[in-house]
Amino acid sequence: MRAYVNELALAEACAAADAKPAPLLTLLEGRVRYPALANALFCAGAILTTRVREGLLLRDLGQRLPRDQRQLRLLASQAAGVLSLVADRTSRYSPDPLVVVQGLRDEARAHVRVPNFLDHATLAEAVQADGPDPKNWAEALAHARQRFDRLLIGDHCDTVLSRETFRPHQSRRASELFAVLQSLMEAMDHNGKLSAEGQALLADHFVGETSWFSRESESNEHTPEQYTFPDPAGPGKLTCFWHGKIRSDALRMHFEWPPADPTGRLRVVYIGPHR
Repeated sequence: MRAYVNELALAEACAAADAKPAPLLTLLEGRVRYPALANALFCAGAILTTRVREGLLLRDLGQRLPRDQRQLRLLASQAAGVLSLVADRTSRYSPDPLVVVQGLRDEARAHVRVPNFLDHATLAEAVQADGPDPKNWAEALAHARQRFDRLLIGDHCDTVLSRETFRPHQSRRASELFAVLQSLMEAMDHNGKLSAEGQALLADHFVGETSWFSRESESNEHTPEQYTFPDPAGPGKLTCFWHGKIRSDALRMHFEWPPADPTGRLRVVYIGPHR
């Protein structure tokens, strides 16, 4: 599991501390105190230019720290959660999950619900429970099968990915796609009807040119044999035109949609190079 520092909550806490670097120091000390966070807690480059108040940035507060403490740097990566060191629990950054707007506020592309941790200890416990990052595709798929119980990830995925170089950022992206599919299955009744939350998730990720999931073009569907894979549920084949996009190196995740069994498991039939 990976988590971002919520720089807005950190700036709010620094402002409440009369623009002193104490909350920043608390953040850095917590990362040292909990070893599980050493390789799991990250922040974006924007943290340096986040404003505490007029004329004062988080970068300015960081420069007030002693040299040995300034060396405790965090690197940017993709988040699976956020650490919000709020000044008090009434802060707008305290709800869990925290709804993050993707894109401009008035032209949001999506509203993403992100797990929100308010202290180092809780985050460290979650990181340890999640286990270490996988080191190969076999470990990544085994972890996914344990975590996403509403998905049936076929063995054919292992066969194809065994020929591909394992790249951690691709594995993390695959987990994001699995998480959306899992949430959709959990939001579906026995007739296949989605709840309001499920419909919003579908609109966020299945609609638009930049959506995470899309159906093959009409011309591609004229060759269904290209998109026919072993059925994870048993003997036979399954044609799946819907796919999720693992954009790096053009990997794709093909799955059935809509699910044949809304109360069962969604079949994921292929993960590999774009066909």
